Amino acid sequence: MNTTAQILLPTLILPALLSFSLLGLGRRNPTVHKSLILAWLPSYLWINGVPEFLSRDATHWLWLVALLAAAAAFLQRRPPRSAAQTAVLLTGLLTVAWPLAHLITAVFLLGLGATLLIGASLHYFSDHRPALPITTIAVSLAGLGLLSSFGGSLLVGQLAIALAMVLSAFSLAEIFRLQVRTQFPSELLGPFCTLYLLLLAIGRVYADLPTGPVALLLIAPTAGLVARWRYSVLVSATLVIAALVWSLVSDASATYS
Repeated sequence: MNTTAQILLPTLILPALLSFSLLGLGRRNPTVHKSLILAWLPSYLWINGVPEFLSRDATHWLWLVALLAAAAAFLQRRPPRSAAQTAVLLTGLLTVAWPLAHLITAVFLLGLGATLLIGASLHYFSDHRPALPITTIAVSLAGLGLLSSFGGSLLVGQLAIALAMVLSAFSLAEIFRLQVRTQFPSELLGPFCTLYLLLLAIGRVYADLPTGPVALLLIAPTAGLVARWRYSVLVSATLVIAALVWSLVSDASATYS
């Protein structure tokens, strides 16, 4: 198998196939959609390999975070679900920071605090049925995937894009106003938001993604979820594009300086 196939199969093709399959199966039995976050795990294992127990590699804990986030979403039956999901996010952020405990600074803690605050906001607003929540998260994940891939962390980039592709079928259904909103449980957005923020933190901490673009990606999904305007996702998309352009311009400037 060539390198291109090794990248495309787990990153784009496999999660997209699972996404459309679950969307189709869910038309008769909407409870099938509750397993959507699990559709990311085959791609995760393919891309990242089998995780090592007690590993110091932050990505080796993402499978467990995904399961905990999904469990938190369904154990807490009624809104607000932000508390349970924020607790999972906090646990994940501490796991990311643990190998670098000896290097922690005030700026580092400020960044983690901002991520946690944004995460709490995302979980809160996703419970209140914003305009295009699925598409907003998918656009943000795709932006993170591209930024990470261009910025030197193909692993984080592939994981983020695969997570976006898991939402692809549901995003298209949402855009074209199919009945996905009545079938897609709002609580399922929580695990995707949590994983998005953890991948963003891993990219910043371990792949040294630039601060400015990371800040834009941090607020991008919030901008799309807070507004009640149907096309508020365009605000998120604009911030994502700005982050990508900023990163490319900075890289070009560094090359020619």
